[in-house]
Amino acid sequence: MSRELPHNENAERSVLGAVLVRPEVLDAIDLCAEDFFDPRARAVWNAFGEIRSLGRAIDSRTVEESLRRSGAFDAVGGLPYVSQLALDTPTAGNASHYAAIVREYSTTRQTMLAASELVEAGYTGLARGDDLLAQFREAARGIRPSQRHRVYSARDLAERRTRELVKASEQQARGETPGRVPTGMFALDEIIGGLPRGNHVGLVAQTGHGKTATLMHMAFHAPVPALYFTFEELERDLVDRFMAARTGIPGIAISTLRLNAEDFANLVGSVDQVPNDVHFVAGRGMSDEEVARTARQVGAELGVGLVVVDYLNRVRLSASPKLRTDERMRHAVGLFDDACGVLDCAWVTAAQVNRDPGKQNRPPRITDARECAAIEEYSKLGLVVHRPNKGRPRDEGGDDELDVIVDKQNLGPDQAIARFGWHGPTMTISPWRE
Repeated sequence: MSRELPHNENAERSVLGAVLVRPEVLDAIDLCAEDFFDPRARAVWNAFGEIRSLGRAIDSRTVEESLRRSGAFDAVGGLPYVSQLALDTPTAGNASHYAAIVREYSTTRQTMLAASELVEAGYTGLARGDDLLAQFREAARGIRPSQRHRVYSARDLAERRTRELVKASEQQARGETPGRVPTGMFALDEIIGGLPRGNHVGLVAQTGHGKTATLMHMAFHAPVPALYFTFEELERDLVDRFMAARTGIPGIAISTLRLNAEDFANLVGSVDQVPNDVHFVAGRGMSDEEVARTARQVGAELGVGLVVVDYLNRVRLSASPKLRTDERMRHAVGLFDDACGVLDCAWVTAAQVNRDPGKQNRPPRITDARECAAIEEYSKLGLVVHRPNKGRPRDEGGDDELDVIVDKQNLGPDQAIARFGWHGPTMTISPWRE
């Protein structure tokens, strides 16, 4: 039974639609017609190139004319196909992300086809030994890699960065999504300016110190769509946390159905307050490669601006078991960092800290996550969640405080502390009141 070569039709259509919506993005997309699997997509891409070479504007009408000249208009499905491309594109601003998906599948197909030819040559005896190896090396050199690295001059980078800052400032003035992603924790945002896009953020905490509550707060308060990989909690438990925070009903009462009629009414009323752009992925059993791949694919389709991995210690590591655990985790966080750069989103990977008895008299540090050294290595921003009064009776002022310690920040103060109120029964984070 024949199988179709891997491809992503939605990503291919989204690339074409993005160019129709915003023709200027064509200059930022590094693709060729052969990168598209769908013959209709290849024909439209060739039409873009012809229109550009003629110095004309790209729109549905000029694409139609170009396709008619090449004789491909009827083959692609006519004007309905071309018109639908723009309508099916989530946002033209993610054109580079859609293109990255198309490139990755193109590289996969090129590699598979080259490998199949070499296998056939080996079976038929047309090539053996060193000759087959030489053909393999030649084939590998001819395959276009999915990740293409460009070289920029310092002036180009400075000009591009200035344009980005001006655009972000204008967006912020209009109340639109800023260049960084606010956490909804105002005292923390005052220190870090929000979560950086395109750079990995590491967050560590001891067991039971509010790691997941902090991540949930960030996801539900972010002004951008969020993708949340949960490896510890079930999706329903995470939603229970949100409804507990919104209604004031303890989470344990929700999960054990210790609810009266008023509680049920409050829960039903809270559903409308649950954001529709926070998306959960049940991560149990997923590998680091699956997380990165899913984030890149789903993130591009949904326009995700924040990815959360909760948490690294439970991710199935794909690197060789012969390596040390810290080396395997370094491989995992490297994959996340690459995906974060491709998506240009904020990405927070959490890890659990197991403390040595001798360190219990001070707040934890990023470096205390001994098996998660990569968290500190790859993160431009490192956060530590700590409840200093955990375990003390509430009547003695205990268990009412949650600190987020900025343990590492490349462009700001280290060891700054953002202090918040903490309500254990509903796992609610609130502004700190002296």
